[in-house]
Amino acid sequence: MTHIDHHIATQPRVQTGTTSRFQAVCSLLWRLLLAIFGSYACTLALLSLVARLLALLPGWTLAGTVLGGMLLSFLLYAALVMTVIASTRLYRTSLWLLGITLAAGLLCQLPALSSGGML
Repeated sequence: MTHIDHHIATQPRVQTGTTSRFQAVCSLLWRLLLAIFGSYACTLALLSLVARLLALLPGWTLAGTVLGGMLLSFLLYAALVMTVIASTRLYRTSLWLLGITLAAGLLCQLPALSSGGML
């Protein structure tokens, strides 16, 4: 057995059937959906929490903090989309995004932070 034969024999086999192609398509589709909709939901939850926290400060209104948050939302959304697209571990990124979104959304529901009405 030559060195080249030994090298080829010890290499892991790459699955080239329709299963690997299906997995690649599903992974790409999940990444795109997570980047578009997951990043949007996370941005919405985080900026809602920040707006409610800033509205607690004296001299700040909820409407003013929401308007300021809208300006920052473009930067945050773009950063989250790039993070999801560049992630090498999609499952872990999905869990982080879901956790942050749920935590920020639940914190917005605290009685101390809720305004009791619409913006």
